[in-house]
Amino acid sequence: MIPKIDLRKYGDLHGELKINYSSLPIYGPFERQLLSNWGQSKIDRDTVMALNIMNINRMAPVQQHSFFYLMNHYNTAIIGFSKGKSTAYLASIFSLILNNSNDNQTNNIGIRPKAIILSSSLGSCSDLEYLSKIFNNATHKTKQIKVVVAYSFISESKIIGTLLNGCDILITTPTTLVNIINKTKSLFHWKNLKHVVFDNIDLMLTSYEDQMPCLLSYLLKFKNKSNDIQFISSSVSWSKDIDNFLNQLFVKWQYIFGSHLEATRYMQIGFSLVQVQNDKLEKILEFLKNNIKYRKCVLLTSNTSELDIIYDYIKQNSSDIEVLLPGPLKCSFVYTVQKWYLPLEKNQLIFICSDEMMFDFYIDNADCLIHYDIPVEKSSFSIRFSVLQDPNNIFTEKERSSYIFLSDNSKDMIQLPKIVDIMQTFGRVEPILLKYTKIIKERLEELKKNSIFCYNIEKFGICPNSTTCKYRHVLLKENYKPNDNIPRLVYISLCLVKM
Repeated sequence: MIPKIDLRKYGDLHGELKINYSSLPIYGPFERQLLSNWGQSKIDRDTVMALNIMNINRMAPVQQHSFFYLMNHYNTAIIGFSKGKSTAYLASIFSLILNNSNDNQTNNIGIRPKAIILSSSLGSCSDLEYLSKIFNNATHKTKQIKVVVAYSFISESKIIGTLLNGCDILITTPTTLVNIINKTKSLFHWKNLKHVVFDNIDLMLTSYEDQMPCLLSYLLKFKNKSNDIQFISSSVSWSKDIDNFLNQLFVKWQYIFGSHLEATRYMQIGFSLVQVQNDKLEKILEFLKNNIKYRKCVLLTSNTSELDIIYDYIKQNSSDIEVLLPGPLKCSFVYTVQKWYLPLEKNQLIFICSDEMMFDFYIDNADCLIHYDIPVEKSSFSIRFSVLQDPNNIFTEKERSSYIFLSDNSKDMIQLPKIVDIMQTFGRVEPILLKYTKIIKERLEELKKNSIFCYNIEKFGICPNSTTCKYRHVLLKENYKPNDNIPRLVYISLCLVKM
């Protein structure tokens, strides 16, 4: 059982504690800066009014961690499936343009945008246009910012005419921007340009392979003449291709990760699956003894009732491993977390906790993360990787790894498709795992044959919880007939899993 803890007075029991659940990884040349509210920044008053209209009174975590860098003109890359990325960079650009509205008022002949926002699709351009209108409607008429959205279905002559009438912010796709620059070389001027945004750059690099190198050459020519330009990148995922493209701009990037899983990919942390035939705890203990290089480990489970069982087993069967398990009281959390940061008393240290506990404390810089099982929610799985993050803004190169221990029981095997999907984004997956995953997915869908079709698949083309969703993800041939009467300019999302 858990040993009794001396209930001493701890200063950090009072006030807000830093917790794994809400903390985000930040890596780059600049110190970590966290804002608790919009008022702590240099944000323009009219922009705050727009945020109030949108009922955004509290900053989302990704906004708290990124807004300082955005407002201070740092080159910022925001990565992860998290809410508030577009609102954050639009709010900062509007504020900075309004705060410097008296600059560059002379010689405004030609096309002289102050900000260019490149988006991956016409749909996302439309979303950005909608947000821009809200920001502009909250701005006094004498200070309103001229926003031009250049859609590909609008004639180029009409777009160019609109741009020549004045443009502060240009929102468009890479293809349309390249066409505009080529058609208006003598009229397109870069002198006023202060902000360039790559929205959904992960999609942009795959959808606009021919246009992105051309845009890069234009930006590099301009950057060589003026270093006073801020680059902003936004994406759902991180990849080596994104990193290579951003580094070609030869600027220092501050990376803000809205997802710990994406930060793990950025840090190139290993990700392995261990199949267990018999006793899972015996296999974990054997793993720890054979991998003494992992001095500080964290074991996470989604089942709180198993914590005592895991603790007692490791405690009784290994004298070389120091075992930490927080008790139910807040003072116990603080005491246990403090012990995590003290010098090791034995060869290894293992910190045992559940997903629920990630709301109550903060630990980082672990050498190894052990998954006793897989949580239902992908967000909970992602938060687990926060224990591997480096506490410094420039992470130290060391061996960090993550291991999933999976039994042959049905509860664990149902989670296999979810694990394999994640592993595929990290690199190569063993063919046998792909085979098992395919079989499990097919059997799960067979059980849902009489269920209604999943709304997420129908609306967005993808279901974020396909392994746990109770609705059907397979199109049944007898229920659907081909439709060739689709109007022009209509967006359709399809994800055919199986016919």
